[in-house]
Amino acid sequence: MESSIAKEAVKKYLNTLKETKRRNPYLKPIIGFYGGEPLLNFDLIKEVINYAKKIYKGCFFTLTTNGILLRKEIADFLAQNEVAIAVSLNGQREEHDRLRVFPDHSGSFDIILKNLINLSEKYSDYYKKFCSIIVCYDYGSDIIEMSRFFDKQADLLKVARVNMISDSFGRWYKRYSKEDKEKFFERMEYCKQMYFEHLKRGNENRFLSALIGTPYTLILNRSINILYSLTRPKFLPFTATCVPGTKVAVDPDGNLHCCEKMNYNFPIGNVQKWLEIEKIGILVEKYNSEITKDCLNCCVKRLCPLCFALTAGIEKFEKEPADVCEKIRKSIKKQFEEVWSLLEDGVDLFDIVTQKGYKQGGVFL
Repeated sequence: MESSIAKEAVKKYLNTLKETKRRNPYLKPIIGFYGGEPLLNFDLIKEVINYAKKIYKGCFFTLTTNGILLRKEIADFLAQNEVAIAVSLNGQREEHDRLRVFPDHSGSFDIILKNLINLSEKYSDYYKKFCSIIVCYDYGSDIIEMSRFFDKQADLLKVARVNMISDSFGRWYKRYSKEDKEKFFERMEYCKQMYFEHLKRGNENRFLSALIGTPYTLILNRSINILYSLTRPKFLPFTATCVPGTKVAVDPDGNLHCCEKMNYNFPIGNVQKWLEIEKIGILVEKYNSEITKDCLNCCVKRLCPLCFALTAGIEKFEKEPADVCEKIRKSIKKQFEEVWSLLEDGVDLFDIVTQKGYKQGGVFL
């Protein structure tokens, strides 16, 4: 991304924010950096942060990184500017190096862990407050060993999110056999039982809470005795999708998108014109007609995870796989059974609801 595009995006975002803050004076601007690997363009990151600070006081900065370049000058700058960093680390060395490798197939675990240790020692307060870990897994992951690893490293590695690698419109999971999948689900069930035992004993395990407990938090935090029409905008009544423009993702060419996870096939503006209402309207109409036409009578519509990013194909929105709705209903019904069984067994509700919900807007470069 060129400096001129990044600066124009930040300027337009902050100018728009001034109008928005008339309705919400406590709104704090967030500027985030994503990749690929954003630290490969560290000069741009420095320039954008310094530029944003000059034109607006009180910006909050975030960055998602693989952690390989997180050292020396880069680490110093991020710490001094209190940039919240999320580092991708998939667990123990064997698990992490299974997927996160260099072109010569050597692993990256040792480099990342060393960088995190050095950062935590040099900037202890900053590290505790602003640094977290994002974990990814798939059917080939030994999540039991992952759990043990993060439990042992809990003081150093603060797990924020645990995500399954997405396979929407892809072939990633074709590599795994039926036996591989069965073994994975056995491990997942074991982790679930470990999580239940931790809850019953009043113990906290951040990895298991993020891996297993997040859906229970969503269930317990759902709106009850409130008309569904009051919890969602009238023009996007169903699924968990955002209102386009709440968050703005800017690609290297200066096109705007709903979020950093969205593919580039459905832009909603550019840095010159900024948000284009006509494009947003078309996007919303396409999504409603292609995704939500069967949502009205769905029994789990308040908890549906589908959104623009998860359903965006090449030219239209699609459900991938085709039976995803039935899978979602089955999964959420089981989660209801499990969370109510925990409460009946005397587990404190607030031991389950450990993940603080948040709504985040901003510009992401």
